Amino acid sequence: STFKIGNIAELNMELSIKLLVLGILFGMIGGLFAFFLKHTKAFVTNKITNPYKRIFMMGVLVALLLFMFGQCRYSGVGENLIVASFTSEKIYGYDWILKLVLTILTLSAGFQGGEVTPLFAIGSSLGVIIAPVFGLNPLFVAALGFWSCHKYIFSAYCDRHGSFWISVFSVHLYCMCYILYRKSKRINLCFAKTSQRMICLFL
Repeated sequence: STFKIGNIAELNMELSIKLLVLGILFGMIGGLFAFFLKHTKAFVTNKITNPYKRIFMMGVLVALLLFMFGQCRYSGVGENLIVASFTSEKIYGYDWILKLVLTILTLSAGFQGGEVTPLFAIGSSLGVIIAPVFGLNPLFVAALGFWSCHKYIFSAYCDRHGSFWISVFSVHLYCMCYILYRKSKRINLCFAKTSQRMICLFL
């Protein structure tokens, strides 16, 4: 799907500082996701050693929580939250944290896959909520969250040191390239992705 972000701020020192702070924030969220997923999975596996019982018991728990917290608003990989974030639909302040917690519980049960798209949903919904704090376009910050939260996970899976700073720097670089592209119509956004991959090689 393609979404229009709309107007964005002029590239200046103030915006650069805001992007740095946002990069740190989103990097921390990605780091917290990875940290709690690792330790929650280890805890649940240790307490319920039988994988069939673990999946059944955790599955029942997650199903009840999903129904309790919004009648399955947080089920699936989170595409509904992503669409809502970029189409000005209602995003609640607790959407991102509930999606984060429920995703961790689901993966801790033993179900495999599904880390990346939920992080898209977590990052974009969080971006919408915190955008007013920074005085920025909610769609723009949602795009930053969409882009950056999962970068920590990708970097961690690659076993790279400095995963947090890769996430932070990727946000700043991507935003600068995007803004310059919008202003000049000559700079390709692929530059940001290429530069990030080059950075990963040296960390």
